Amino acid sequence: MATAADVRDILNLPSNLSATKAAPKKASQPRREAGITRELYQLIGDSAPTLVAQYARPMLKAKPDLGRPKAKWEWKEFQHPNRNNGLSMHHWTKTSPPQPEEEYPFAKYGNIGPIAYEYSSEEYSRMLEDPDWSREETDYLFALVKEYDVRFFVIHDRYDFPGGKTRSMQDLKARYYHICRRLIKSRPFAGDEQTKNQVMSSYSYDKVREDQRRAYLNGLFVRTPTQIAEEEALYIECKRIEQNERRFQRERDDLLRTLAGMESGLASLSLRVDDPTNSLPPLNIGSRPRVPRRSDGMDVDSP
Repeated sequence: MATAADVRDILNLPSNLSATKAAPKKASQPRREAGITRELYQLIGDSAPTLVAQYARPMLKAKPDLGRPKAKWEWKEFQHPNRNNGLSMHHWTKTSPPQPEEEYPFAKYGNIGPIAYEYSSEEYSRMLEDPDWSREETDYLFALVKEYDVRFFVIHDRYDFPGGKTRSMQDLKARYYHICRRLIKSRPFAGDEQTKNQVMSSYSYDKVREDQRRAYLNGLFVRTPTQIAEEEALYIECKRIEQNERRFQRERDDLLRTLAGMESGLASLSLRVDDPTNSLPPLNIGSRPRVPRRSDGMDVDSP
């Protein structure tokens, strides 16, 4: 009896049928894009938006290579040419390529200071004398103004004239600006009259008003907590009174409009006197009543 192996041999069939079957290939899974977490990828699968891969890892623009050597900097010591006290300062300077030794580039901006006026003996004796200021003290004030560039806080701190009175900063300012205005007014001016007036107005100073302003500020500064609370309560009460006044005004206007009949339309209603069916006097609320006239143009009540 023929076996299965004999039958396969007669029909020229392979001895093992499983060999003819190709092993099933494992389905290739799409690669997870960078920038998407594993949990999110398991939820959306391969239907991830294409923009995620584009914006996941932004590529920075590469710096251009111009072929120039990199500059090196050095912390160097220097001295300001406008200072005469030998102060040594430091700043960063380029060392590659080698830079020639040159003057500090910002030194040209340091020698421009405010204008400090000076006067002659003839000008002082003619128009600058003051019984409260001597010539020596005035010269001392202008020397300090020139030395400290018209910075009156510093000038007042350094002011110590031997044998002189105790001067406040307002006294120093008043004396200096008064002399400057006199000098500008008496000397020939290069510009027109309008420019001269503008320069003179820049040197105006009201000592009395400045003293009052400082006294007010000092009074606000020395207030006690009780006074501050009282002022706040008064301020709130004033605001409440103003609001009530505005509310009363609105209510008064509404009442007047109601009494005058402006909302009901009675203000524009007038009844004719010559109507025989009218037994009421002329009604014209909100305006002057009309006076009946005769046909000849004269008033009825006129003699």
